[in-house]
Amino acid sequence: MLAEFSNVISYRILIKYSKSEAIVNILSSLFMGIQLSKLTDIIEKIEHIKLYGCIGSGGLDSFDPSTQDKLYNELTKRIEKLRNYQPYEINKTLISNLKFNQSTSDDSRANAIEQLYLISLDEKIALDMDTFKKAFGTKK
Repeated sequence: MLAEFSNVISYRILIKYSKSEAIVNILSSLFMGIQLSKLTDIIEKIEHIKLYGCIGSGGLDSFDPSTQDKLYNELTKRIEKLRNYQPYEINKTLISNLKFNQSTSDDSRANAIEQLYLISLDEKIALDMDTFKKAFGTKK
């Protein structure tokens, strides 16, 4: 009887822990997605200025100094937050975002996601595609 009671308690603790862990995982994925989305927004804004702006040579230097500082700090802050995630998670999310974007036919967004991927590689927060494919395969 005592052993059965102990098993029931252990099972309930396991279920409660599993639910809590699932919620944490969902929230973690949500926060990572928000960081990636915000970074994509910033990069899209910079790319828009490169294409249509006439100040500077494109990129951050096309903005006034205070805006440059603000954008640089925002980029840096969000990239630092992404260091808390596994590189394969960032790859999976970027691939998912790119696939979703293909259904919207928004070329500027797709270009920004691709730029974010290249930045993520430079910052070593994402895996190169060969490594990602070898480790995790790809679904067709």
